[in-house]
Amino acid sequence: IGPQAPDSGLLTGNYANYPDEGCKTILEGLKVGLGESINSTCTEMQNTDYYQPGNQGVSAASTEECCELCFLNSECNYWTLYDGTCYFKETDAGKKTSNGRTSGQCTNKNTMSKVQNSNG
Repeated sequence: IGPQAPDSGLLTGNYANYPDEGCKTILEGLKVGLGESINSTCTEMQNTDYYQPGNQGVSAASTEECCELCFLNSECNYWTLYDGTCYFKETDAGKKTSNGRTSGQCTNKNTMSKVQNSNG
């Protein structure tokens, strides 16, 4: 479904009606649908890693996206982005200098968030 849909009126809020706004992510849709307007806020440290073997990693294109993904995961408080992969960390244990890695901390986690709780 997209701009080629025969009746774009059925796609309210979709790219077909608002192409200049681009496509919204599912997480953005969940926030709007649940009435949550909280945005992630993270610190950021270049050339830093919270080395914790075995942590979950997900694809992320930027530090902003990594911060957002960590924010939405109820078990993530810290994160490290390296080579397009965002690694979730519960603590800042193992902090060390590591060239090419960027790490940060979510500074505004809300344990009552419906989106965070449903994603964790």
